Amino acid sequence: MAKKAKAAKSKLKTKKKASTPKKTAKPKTTKASKSPNLGVVPRWNLSNVYPGLESDQFEAAVQDLETQLDGLDSYLQAHRIEKNEGGPAQSNPDELARVLADYLDMRNRILRLYVTLNAYIFSFTSTDSFDQTARRLDSELDLLAVRLRKQDTLFRGWVGGMGSQLPNLTTRPGTLADHAFYLKETHDQSRYMMSQVEEDLAAELHLSGANAWTKFQNTTTSQLSVDFKLDGKVQRLPMPALINVRTHADPETRKRGYEQGTLRRGLERSERRSEYAGQAPWTPRCFARLDRHRSH
Repeated sequence: MAKKAKAAKSKLKTKKKASTPKKTAKPKTTKASKSPNLGVVPRWNLSNVYPGLESDQFEAAVQDLETQLDGLDSYLQAHRIEKNEGGPAQSNPDELARVLADYLDMRNRILRLYVTLNAYIFSFTSTDSFDQTARRLDSELDLLAVRLRKQDTLFRGWVGGMGSQLPNLTTRPGTLADHAFYLKETHDQSRYMMSQVEEDLAAELHLSGANAWTKFQNTTTSQLSVDFKLDGKVQRLPMPALINVRTHADPETRKRGYEQGTLRRGLERSERRSEYAGQAPWTPRCFARLDRHRSH
């Protein structure tokens, strides 16, 4: 009996074992990719402005700007809009108001077109400083900007001579009332103007002065890259990314980023300037200093 009981218990155990479901192995989860799939990355679409830098529409717009500038030059000359200590050539208030309002309307149309062209070209040069077509067109537009500045100095000198006439003019509804603040500021600031010859010279020198230096700085910075040790890993960083290192949490990293960026920009500027001067850009000692910072 005892043997039968043991056999019955062993059979019962085997049945229980068979009835319990087996544990299934968990599927292996793959680690998420370091660069997640962002889908279709949006890109700038400026075709609603102009189809392209070399399109017929863009060229027509530039031609239109030149034509309007020619028209404004003729308007300035015909109505003697210039600095005059004796006041404006228009003695009749109604005539003066009409000439002033017409000038502002013409100027606004020109500025609206110029700003559109300038912003359109900038969208190319600011994202790809190697775009030679965009850089050429940018320089060509700068020449037209000089004409705008010269026209503006003539107008500011003219408004500066209006004196007590201006408050009455700015109360007239329409264009003059809309530009009341601008006209008052123009009148107040006109006292600090130089002679017309000097103002014209300043406008022309702007191209080879501040404007040229700004472009040189932006182009140089955008095209540089540096090997930099960041968070224990050497990375090839473009200059804008290296500039961002200046806000890093680690003070030593900020210091190295600033020093290495300053050295690299100085080297590049020296090399580019030496291309025109025919001089050796930097001494071997400077190269050694740069290499020392790269290795840190």
